[in-house]
Amino acid sequence: MKIVTIQDSFEEVLEDIRDARLEEDKFWVAQRDSDPNAAQDLSYFTVNKEGINASDENLAFEVKNNKKYEVKINDELYRLQAPIRTKSFTSDPISCAEMASDDSIAVLGTKYGDLLIIDVANFSIKKRIQDAHYSDVTSVRMFPSNKVILSTGTDLRIKIWDLEGNLAREMSHHKSEITSINLLGKTGRNFLSGSKDGTVNLWECGSGQVLYTFKRISDERDPVNCVATDTDPSRGHRLSDLEIETDHTCMYVGHESGIIQKFDVGSHCLTGVKFILSDKAAVTSLIPSRGLLIAGYDNGKIVFWNSADQKPVFETRLNDSYAIDHMKVLHHDENGATLLVANGPETLLRLTVKDCQLERVTYLVGLEEAFAVAGIAYKQFVLIATQYQIALYSST
Repeated sequence: MKIVTIQDSFEEVLEDIRDARLEEDKFWVAQRDSDPNAAQDLSYFTVNKEGINASDENLAFEVKNNKKYEVKINDELYRLQAPIRTKSFTSDPISCAEMASDDSIAVLGTKYGDLLIIDVANFSIKKRIQDAHYSDVTSVRMFPSNKVILSTGTDLRIKIWDLEGNLAREMSHHKSEITSINLLGKTGRNFLSGSKDGTVNLWECGSGQVLYTFKRISDERDPVNCVATDTDPSRGHRLSDLEIETDHTCMYVGHESGIIQKFDVGSHCLTGVKFILSDKAAVTSLIPSRGLLIAGYDNGKIVFWNSADQKPVFETRLNDSYAIDHMKVLHHDENGATLLVANGPETLLRLTVKDCQLERVTYLVGLEEAFAVAGIAYKQFVLIATQYQIALYSST
């Protein structure tokens, strides 16, 4: 698959000409193969009051609407989408991101162990929680109330904070890197944490207890890379009063071995359902969606699994040198789904799959050159965090 990038300030160039601040300027568009060592082909577009003129007759650039653009290179059409706004954080290397369900605030974790609470309306820092963890913050989650934050770090600690930075609870149980956090139900009082130690723990926030530890029986040490939860009417009921919303809840656990194992959360048991890809790539991201289980792998592959018979109904491979580390479903219906996918440096894509076919690809652009995605948060808008920058995009 081709990788297309564009000068991050290209919209400023267009605006300078439109507002007559400059008479003429130019911007570049780059195209390369997915091989990370491949050379880039640079194309230039000159902008003046007459319009946008290409440096080559095989090039064309068109302004659409709602921050969307199209570039044509050698008869290949590429769709681009620019952000609504961006902000750089040069002194705070970002490691993860989350956004409140009402899009009012975002929470960023940093490689220095801090938490930053961001006002999404203007990207200002409302609160800094210093030294929330000893080193990298590896994940952050907002509780459904939008008033409480859950964070994890490379210190193997799980912590609960209020928006003023007060520590409400600190928990520790895993023996290796915590790779996944999933809040359950409408309150989040119970949550799941997956780890490289091969376990998934079911927690109760009020007491800070581990209520149960799930393991894949055939290989208890198989590292857990990702966890996704879903409702399943056939699954069991909660087994204690400390389990508030685990009824009819199942989870899918993606392992380093390439196996995806299904568990019954309510009944604390492993099921006989598993998904195994023939090339045994490690599972790096999971999303249940309307009878499908969408999985990303460390070889750049995305597979849509039929949850009922554990067979793939669609698969595609993007940049096979990098893992599908971040993935969100933006829209889904009975015919397909639209995904937001990060796949290595400078590869941030919106993919629309319809009737088991890849129908449309849009490149999300406008980020600083040589970016790598640190986190994706999606509510009504899409928030993208790279190591030193955040950007807000429309979800449509």
